[in-house]
Amino acid sequence: MKRVFLWIFLFTLSSPSFSASCLDVIKKISNDINNDNMTTGEQPIWQSLSKLQNAFKSKPIKKIISTNQIEYDWACSNDPNNFLTVSTDKDGAILSINGHTSTADGEATFASDLMPATNKKIVDKSAETTPASTTASTPTPVGDSTLSDERKAEQAAIKQSQKQAAQMFNEWFNVHLENETQLENFGEEKTISYFDKLRTCTPGIYNYPLFDVFGASAIDIANPPQLFHLATATISGYKNGLCAVSTSVPLKDRISETQCNYSQNTLNSYTNDFAKLFFYEADIAYDQSPNFKKQVRQECKKIPSKQDIADQDFLRSYIGKFKSCTPGTYTIPRPPGSVTTIISGYKDNKCVLQGTVHIGNDNTIIKCAYSQESLDLFVKIKLDTLNGNAEKLTPEAAAAIQAAITKSFSECNDTWMPL
Repeated sequence: MKRVFLWIFLFTLSSPSFSASCLDVIKKISNDINNDNMTTGEQPIWQSLSKLQNAFKSKPIKKIISTNQIEYDWACSNDPNNFLTVSTDKDGAILSINGHTSTADGEATFASDLMPATNKKIVDKSAETTPASTTASTPTPVGDSTLSDERKAEQAAIKQSQKQAAQMFNEWFNVHLENETQLENFGEEKTISYFDKLRTCTPGIYNYPLFDVFGASAIDIANPPQLFHLATATISGYKNGLCAVSTSVPLKDRISETQCNYSQNTLNSYTNDFAKLFFYEADIAYDQSPNFKKQVRQECKKIPSKQDIADQDFLRSYIGKFKSCTPGTYTIPRPPGSVTTIISGYKDNKCVLQGTVHIGNDNTIIKCAYSQESLDLFVKIKLDTLNGNAEKLTPEAAAAIQAAITKSFSECNDTWMPL
C-alpha cells in the first residue's frame, strides 16, 4: 500500500486585456448555457480554457484539486455574487463549468457538465495541430507547458517533504532511513509494534509516528510542512478492568492530549491490519467500522489545551454573529488552516457572505446566500458538536440533518460547511 497525498497549490495565470468586462463575460456564458445558445461553426469561449483566459481581465485563483483535476475561479471585483468556476483535467480539457450573476436585471445560476457518457471532453480546438484525416496523434491541450512547470514544482515539493520526514524519523527513532520506501516500511513496523503492546495492555512508554493528513493537504512549495508528528503513549496497565492509556502529540501551537480507558473488546480490535492502515491515515482506519469508532469515542476523551479553550471561546462568539448575519470580517482557525468569512448582511431575505478557506498556498473562495433556516441549521450542528451532543443523535435525526445540509449546498457555489 502506498500513501496517497493530497497536494494543493495556489497559482495564478497572466490574462491579456479584453474589451468586455468581467461581468459581461459571465453574463454571456450564463445566457449561452441557460438558453442553449451555441454559435454555429465556432467554439464558445466557455468550452475553451485559453479563450476564457483571454476574455477575463482579472487573474483566476487556480487550485490543483488532485493529480487529474484543476479548478479556475474568476470573481468580478471580488463580488461574491458574480463568479465563474471552471474544472479541467490535468491537460486543460474542460470537465465542468458553473457560475452565478447578480445584477439589477435579476439573478441567474448556470452550470454545464462537459463530460458526456462517451467520456469525450471538450478541448481547445485551436490547439489541434493534426489534420482531420490524420488519426495518429491527439490534440495538444491548452496550457500544457504551464502545467508541466507546475508538475515539476509539485514533484520538487513532494521530494523535499519526504526528505524532511525521513530526517525526522532518523532523529526520533535513531535509524538511518534514506527514501520513502524505507520510511513507509519502518513506519508500518513501528505502528504495528505499538498496537501489539496496546492490544495486550503492556505497561510502558511508547513512541510512534502519526501522519498529519492536514499537513499533507496544506503543503507550501516554499515551506514544506511537517508531515508527521511524534506521538507518545503511556500505557499504565489495567485499572478496574479497563486499560488506562494517555497519549500526547506536540503540534505547532498546542499539545494534543487524549486519555482513554479501553475495554478488552476495544483492545482486541486493534489488529495488525488496523495498525497498517492507521499509519497511512488514522481516520480512515477508524472509519472501517463505525461501531468500533463510536466505541473508542465513548472510552476516550480529549484533554483541551489552553489554545483549544481560547479557540472555542472565540468560535462561540462568532457563532452568534453568524446566526444574526452581522456584517463584518471574521477569521477562525480550522485545521489545517483558517477561514476568513466576510458577511455582507441580508439581501432579499438571504444572508450574503463570502468565505475564503486558507490552506497553505491555497485560498478557496466560497460564495453563499443563506436562508435563515440554513443559518439556524449550521449553528445547531456546531453547538451540538461543541457541547458534546452530536453523538447522541438518533439515526433518524442525523439523516434529517444531513438532508438539510445537502439542501443548503444549493445556496453556495460549492459544498461547504461554514462553521
